[in-house]
Amino acid sequence: MGLLATGPLATSCFFMELLNLAYVVLSEAATCTSGGSQNTREAFPYSTERPGAQQRHCEVKHLLQQQGQNEQRVLFSLSCKFRVSAPPSHSGPALASLPSVSKMEPLTTTYPLKYSVPKARVFVVFLSMVLCTAVLCILQLRFFKPKSKDFYSFEVKDSRGRIVSLEKYRGKATLVVNVASYCQNTDKNYIALQELHREFGPSHFTVLAFPCNQFGESEPGSSQEIEAFAKGNYGVTFPVFHKIKILGSEAEPAFKFLIDSSKKEPRWNFWKYLVSPEGKVVKFWRPEEPIESIKPEVASLIRQIIMKKREDL
Repeated sequence: MGLLATGPLATSCFFMELLNLAYVVLSEAATCTSGGSQNTREAFPYSTERPGAQQRHCEVKHLLQQQGQNEQRVLFSLSCKFRVSAPPSHSGPALASLPSVSKMEPLTTTYPLKYSVPKARVFVVFLSMVLCTAVLCILQLRFFKPKSKDFYSFEVKDSRGRIVSLEKYRGKATLVVNVASYCQNTDKNYIALQELHREFGPSHFTVLAFPCNQFGESEPGSSQEIEAFAKGNYGVTFPVFHKIKILGSEAEPAFKFLIDSSKKEPRWNFWKYLVSPEGKVVKFWRPEEPIESIKPEVASLIRQIIMKKREDL
């Protein structure tokens, strides 16, 4: 039924709708059961649903009470075969005036009762489906909780526009930076970032550069031109990704995660976010802060990574 693709609120609403529908069906089934039982108890081999048959049925039933059970089939056949304009006399001659049984033919057409046994079976099947759906909803809410997002669960594009999963960096400490080629902070920051990457990387640490042209239009080139500029002028060995937007409705989801987690939105180029091996934001730095303030935090994360690997051995 597609139940397991929805959130807890949507699942709860769907479950309540099913219970409401089950209540309606249960009420109708109860009515059908009581009505069907009465019709079954009073039914003869022929139905009384034909037009005008109800009056004839009452008349014949009254006669049966007077004459005994031995005349039941004869009188019922008469009541269904002929229209009786007035109630017959309860005396013996009235019965004698009726046509002979040998001349009467039974009706070949039968009329089913209004309520029948298969409806109860349908209700049982429907109720079973409702109960199974309820069990699935409970299991979904209890055991299939949606996995929380982290930085490494996102996908981005490289400088050539190819999809890259950040999952490949899980287990490392990463420093995510919004870079620009024509900014007053370009030289100082690119040199410091490459120094940091060379000192701590690449086994347990890496810098991830995301070009952005939203601050002073200081990154006008294409993604491949930006990568060539960084490698040619500063010899960077860390990855430079596709140019993105980090502000507004078109913001890159991965970078938006960093902003939402840190509660700090970049106001200029070269804002830096330190991400743990588990994909959580640890700390952020503004562009004017020296690179020396970042090194102790990076070193601390790397020590934790190494200690964890030793414990796992």
